[in-house]
Amino acid sequence: MRILVLAALVLFTIVPSFARDIELNGSEVQMGALAQADFQPAHELLNIVRTPDSPEEITLLYTVGVQETVCVKWETRPVWVEGRWERVCTVQNNQQVCHDVYRPGYYEYRQVCVKTQEVMTKDDKKLHLNFKKAQNLEGNAREVFALDFNQKHVRNDNHTIEANKIEGAQDYDIKETTILGFKRTLKFIAK
Repeated sequence: MRILVLAALVLFTIVPSFARDIELNGSEVQMGALAQADFQPAHELLNIVRTPDSPEEITLLYTVGVQETVCVKWETRPVWVEGRWERVCTVQNNQQVCHDVYRPGYYEYRQVCVKTQEVMTKDDKKLHLNFKKAQNLEGNAREVFALDFNQKHVRNDNHTIEANKIEGAQDYDIKETTILGFKRTLKFIAK
């Protein structure tokens, strides 16, 4: 058990060193696409670096790849439309007269997909960072937080984000919030 705990601690301290650093130097920061092999879920560990010049509210812009099935070959083919009974009403001598009429089946030409292919598309995402209740930084002070992005399945853009402080004097509660499933926000609250 001790070896497992020790291995986890060593891994947690080593992994952030392989992470890409993102400087929080504006109200909108472009991160680009999350690391992802074709037809595999995205997974990336990023270090966000907060300095005294970082704004209190920041929006991270990034993309997540999603696997989709698309049609690559279409053909026009005849499609049989079944016949059906239809009630038809008319007015004769100021009275409504209704009767059933059979509409026979017929062929209709339609565009039909005859070959599909799997492709990767990109979905644009936003993550709002709120540092309003964070420690005020002065001078050369900086804080570094690790954000771990994990896409659950390559067929949709759902993904988890875990945040941890890895550098800085202040301890934080980091809370994730959404408003009706939109405006995903990480709030950094100094303890």
